[in-house]
Amino acid sequence: MDDRSGRWQIGRSAELVGLGIPRPRRHDRLRLLEPDGREARSGYRYHTRGQTGACRQRWTP
Repeated sequence: MDDRSGRWQIGRSAELVGLGIPRPRRHDRLRLLEPDGREARSGYRYHTRGQTGACRQRWTP
C-alpha cells in the first residue's frame, strides 16, 4: 500500500482479491474497472481499499 495516499499498486490489489495481474490490466483496458489513479512517470495503476469488493465481483470467473 502506498501509505501516503491509501492506495495499492495493481499487483497488490490483484493479490488481495486472489487474482493474477493480467486480469485487472485487461479490465482496465476494457474500462470495466479503472484504477483510482495512475503514476504519471511510471504508469503504475493504483486501486483503493473501497475498490476491492468491485474487483472481486468483476475479476472472478
